[in-house]
Amino acid sequence: MADSKRSTSLSGVTRRALLASSLAATATHVSPLVAVTAATEADPALMAWQAWRAAHARTLVHCRAQQQLEGVLRDSVGFSVGLEDQAASSQAWTQADALVGYSRALLAEAKAADAEEEIAEALWATPATSLAGVAAKLDAMLRHGEWCEDCDEFPWPQLRGVLVDVARLGGLEDWQIDGAAS
Repeated sequence: MADSKRSTSLSGVTRRALLASSLAATATHVSPLVAVTAATEADPALMAWQAWRAAHARTLVHCRAQQQLEGVLRDSVGFSVGLEDQAASSQAWTQADALVGYSRALLAEAKAADAEEEIAEALWATPATSLAGVAAKLDAMLRHGEWCEDCDEFPWPQLRGVLVDVARLGGLEDWQIDGAAS
């Protein structure tokens, strides 16, 4: 995630965000998935998914912070292209980095991503015992694997379609996706 060109956008309502909010619904907020969630509260995949979601959110926070600091560092020092400028540029970069904290942020992001990966591996190995658990694992797979949000390359649109099918089969007939009924 250190490469800012491969970052995912946090803005906008997506299928994954809608499913995530539906799966995390509680009795205080009525949604079509509440009955499914209540009936499958003991699904180990749902519990693993919730742990993964928290780890994923931490990774995204660290990624955004690292990207912002990288921009600050780049704007203050720039990048050298000539061999003759590399030594001075490297020293300037190191000094500015010490002030800005980019390397620390990069390390924090890497640690968060490693922790997320471990939790994701545990999630993939956890058997789902309900459709909500299957949807949760598929949601995590989509968020974890797509190189960009709403990627239109195979297999991402197809997997998002399967997620919609699973949600529908789980009793989410009224579930809205990007303003259109699923």
